[in-house]
Amino acid sequence: MEDATWATGQTSIGYEDGDDRTVLTDMQGRYSSLFLRRSFVVAGTPPPVLLLRVRVDDGCVVWINGREVARLHVRPGNL
Repeated sequence: MEDATWATGQTSIGYEDGDDRTVLTDMQGRYSSLFLRRSFVVAGTPPPVLLLRVRVDDGCVVWINGREVARLHVRPGNL
């Protein structure tokens, strides 16, 4: 099952600034991107609009059901 290959942790996530619940001690100098996911279920008929709240340090791209729905502080292009 694909879910078993994903690590779990609590937000906020980061390194070296002392305000994170999940600290990525191996991040600096090794990788610059992090893929996170959160499952949720909308009961009944999906609403025409969803409110998205994201706390971002550097930037993020958000997908829902495989479709990009938001991009904050990230240049256009493929990821």
